[in-house]
Amino acid sequence: MSRFHSAIFTVLAAISFIFCAVAITGWVRSCFAADDYEQAFSQFAAMTIQSKTGCIQFSFAWSPLPYGYHTQWLVTPASAASPAGFPAANFAWSFLGLGFYRGTSGLSHFVGWRIPYWMIAVPTAILPVVWMLSWARSRRRESGSPRIAG
Repeated sequence: MSRFHSAIFTVLAAISFIFCAVAITGWVRSCFAADDYEQAFSQFAAMTIQSKTGCIQFSFAWSPLPYGYHTQWLVTPASAASPAGFPAANFAWSFLGLGFYRGTSGLSHFVGWRIPYWMIAVPTAILPVVWMLSWARSRRRESGSPRIAG
């Protein structure tokens, strides 16, 4: 591998490690506290991001009735938070914690996605692990120690 490719690989592995660390931190935090962030885009549409019980949920809602302009951030203890299920949806799909839902509630319509933190942490850990293995292999070659078969 050329020096340029090695440098690019190192930078990508470092960025991937940061994403992995953030995902693991969010995963652990979601076991103790539930975070809800809601942002109104207009009077008639809002977005919500929730982190609770091992997953992160993104949802969008729109209505012919005004929501009003608002932004709010709520933090509640995990014991007081509702489980990370789907709201009363007309359609819901879930597999290995990954999920999608859509539905209506009165005049409001909503759509959302749920992603478990492990599904973010595992793929982002691959590049740092490969980088560590290649680094250990190059250190072994530099020190002249015999190669271990296996």
